[in-house]
Amino acid sequence: ETERTLQHLFATAKNPKRVRVVVVQQYDCLEGSDDDLVGRLYNHEAEARVTRIRVDFRDANGPCPARACALRRLTDEDDFVLQIDSHTRFRSHWDAYLIDQLAKCDSKEPVLTAYPADYDKDSAALPSDVRPTLLVPSGFDKDGVLRIKGRRLARVH
Repeated sequence: ETERTLQHLFATAKNPKRVRVVVVQQYDCLEGSDDDLVGRLYNHEAEARVTRIRVDFRDANGPCPARACALRRLTDEDDFVLQIDSHTRFRSHWDAYLIDQLAKCDSKEPVLTAYPADYDKDSAALPSDVRPTLLVPSGFDKDGVLRIKGRRLARVH
């Protein structure tokens, strides 16, 4: 889903030229190149704004070190940071919306956080329901580990 997520990220941004992406790709280097798993974007201008860090899965230590690796690529030109997983879809003009939400925060260093909503990976339609989601318990798995899921707020004030 990484390629489709990146395509959606750039296609729905109000100002895609302000978006720069760092992707940490974990793959099996013995089974071929990561390009077999994540193709190049159809938009060469957008592709030029993507930095790809390739890590063999045997050397990977999970999502937290991968995110830290990506964050080390930040520069003084990066005013904002958005961390997402490779299976995300975006509302129209998500970038302007999030910047507006940050401006409404009464803090010198605001943080916005959310659990992404489900989406239909086979549909090109934008998510129509933009209510925030909360993490709630969904039960225990066979190993006794508490599982969680996202649930949309009933209404937004």
